[in-house]
Amino acid sequence: MTEAWNSVDAVDIGSFARTPRIPLFRMLPGFLTEPRWLGGLDDPADVGRSDANPKGIALSVGDDNPFFDPRRPGDPGGVGYYRLHTQVQLVDWGPTSVCFGLQAWAPAGLECGGVQDGPTVIAPGVGIFHDLGDGSGLHGFVGQNFHGRNHDGPLRCGMAWHCPITPWDEISDSGMFFFVQAHARYDFSGDRQGRPMNWELVPGLHWRVTEAFWMSIGASRSGMVTCGWQF
Repeated sequence: MTEAWNSVDAVDIGSFARTPRIPLFRMLPGFLTEPRWLGGLDDPADVGRSDANPKGIALSVGDDNPFFDPRRPGDPGGVGYYRLHTQVQLVDWGPTSVCFGLQAWAPAGLECGGVQDGPTVIAPGVGIFHDLGDGSGLHGFVGQNFHGRNHDGPLRCGMAWHCPITPWDEISDSGMFFFVQAHARYDFSGDRQGRPMNWELVPGLHWRVTEAFWMSIGASRSGMVTCGWQF
């Protein structure tokens, strides 16, 4: 099941739409996006195209599919959970955009083929994207999970940079891109209180055919290689 309000497109961005908005692993994007990690979504081509929909808002709900967004041990959700993905665009200054995002996970229940019991988690955050031109871009985000019952989850933040590694044509929305992500995680729970942030560097490649057809592959320090696509 899904709903989306998103009438921000390339014509709204104007002459600054030189760099494709590339979604990256485990990062809250600074631009409105269709989540690839939800199952049971309608055809994206039929979603969010009504002129009556509010601008700068995106909302999607569906089955959590962790195979398209790699999870760390202890991350919320997974198979058998519903996942909510919402975004509100706070700033759109051409090359720079900022979005407030709110995600939530809840057990789907046995009657819907999901898990019966499990925590309900909400995760607010802010993402920023800046177009450097010539196909390159900077990404950044900060967010935190809240598990309820006065239990705060880890604070997560990160930055990333991507650039084209194929001849770039400003008219084209496709190509091969190199990206590198730096993720940080700080756990507020008992025995980790006061410890330094845990950092992870993730380089990778993003092959973009169209906005709806792309593949990404990235390598974490644990050697895991992941791949995701949307079509």
